[in-house]
Amino acid sequence: MLIRRMEECDFFDVALLHSLSGLDYQIPDLAGPLVVAKHVAYDEGGRLLGAGIYRLQAEAYLWLDFRQSPRVRLQVVRALSRSLAGELFKIGIDCAVAYLPASLPATFRRFLKKISWSSDRVGWQSWSKPIEESDASHYDQPHAGHGNGRSSRP
Repeated sequence: MLIRRMEECDFFDVALLHSLSGLDYQIPDLAGPLVVAKHVAYDEGGRLLGAGIYRLQAEAYLWLDFRQSPRVRLQVVRALSRSLAGELFKIGIDCAVAYLPASLPATFRRFLKKISWSSDRVGWQSWSKPIEESDASHYDQPHAGHGNGRSSRP
């Protein structure tokens, strides 16, 4: 098996794999600046076996002074959300995520919806993977002109 960096000539085949998966979500812009790592796996015959990407998004954290009234806390959340989103937009980040405990009051969840936050897809769970120094030893710095494993698409 050959693992290498994804190239533009792979995009069609990756999109085909995506559509064949039957999963209901839009494929990210593979050429976009937020896709910071993208690799493909080919067999010895040049058939695409799989592809993976890492796409940047911002993880949101919030700290509030709960000694303040609920009204003041909501004003603070609204103002911080606008301010932080504006900064993210300016640097090109188009998605923020927040991991919320199940114990969060329903009233706060409704407030988040009012300020353009939404719960992620029903039935999907967030998973995380710490990236460690030892992971770097598995990265061979694949070369673009490796021959075998290149897409036959123009």
